[in-house]
Amino acid sequence: MESIITARNVLLVSLLAMLAYVLYKRMLHVMRKQHTMQKFPSLPNQLHWTQDNQGQIAVTLLQAMSIEISIHKENGDLMFTLVSGEFPKGDHVFQFEKNALQSGRYYYKLVSPHEVASQYFQVA
Repeated sequence: MESIITARNVLLVSLLAMLAYVLYKRMLHVMRKQHTMQKFPSLPNQLHWTQDNQGQIAVTLLQAMSIEISIHKENGDLMFTLVSGEFPKGDHVFQFEKNALQSGRYYYKLVSPHEVASQYFQVA
């Protein structure tokens, strides 16, 4: 009888440990997502077109950090790297020529030490 109670207690402790681990991993995931939204609060609507066919990608940084923004074809081929380097805290706008891209579907990819974010866009 004592061995059954011990086995049940071991099983209960194991289940509680697994539940704690799953909750911990979920909490980390949510915190990382909130961290990304704090770093890039304007995602996913960062890309804007000006009247003179300029693409503008706006980024708000809550601290100085290194970022890279690149433009890719839908199939993943790199078209060009728009910016790569260290930038201070604050708002930044990076521009590129819409005419440099043929008609089609593209995405830009923003890479920081903390996260990677991307957004698709269409060029007509």
